[in-house]
Amino acid sequence: MNYLKLAFFSFCCFSMIPTAGAEPAPTEIAAFYGYTTPDPIGGDFELRRFDTTGEHAVSLQQFRGKYVLLLFGFTHCPVICPTTLARAAQVKRSLADQNDLAIIFITLDPERDSPQSLSSFVTAFDKDIVGLSGSAEDIRKVADQYRVSYTKQATGKSYTIDHSAYLYLIDRSGKTVLLYPDNEPAQHIAQDIKNLIRK
Repeated sequence: MNYLKLAFFSFCCFSMIPTAGAEPAPTEIAAFYGYTTPDPIGGDFELRRFDTTGEHAVSLQQFRGKYVLLLFGFTHCPVICPTTLARAAQVKRSLADQNDLAIIFITLDPERDSPQSLSSFVTAFDKDIVGLSGSAEDIRKVADQYRVSYTKQATGKSYTIDHSAYLYLIDRSGKTVLLYPDNEPAQHIAQDIKNLIRK
């Protein structure tokens, strides 16, 4: 396998490279666009969501049986976060059964992103996207689980959040199986999910 070093992660490419004189594989091995880390990453978490029933706790465990596309960002992000959310929504729309995939967006700016304001932001891209917030401590804990790097940077009288921007594909059992840079084409992510569903 080819190993690639990206910011904050060491990824190993899923595509297989045959060696000289090797026997052909008995069955076709699907090549994935996403990457994985050599060590496990992620895990269960519980944060806060606002929806039509009010504000309540939501855990990753509640999404067992579905694939989950997990994103981190903040609502005041000018370009990258909205673009990535739009791409995630496009991935979902391209699946034959859209119920196979849930999209979760976790804010890295709980100071400004309440569960209610976050809900208004994410549902503008797809009505079923789940926006999660919580205390600064709870957010930091989840970010550390997924090795997300983020810092607050002053901008005049306000501030922005500098952060790593990867998409995490979590399987039906809650395991993180593939990671994508924020500019990965939607069709690549969708194809990976389709391949996993077939398997």
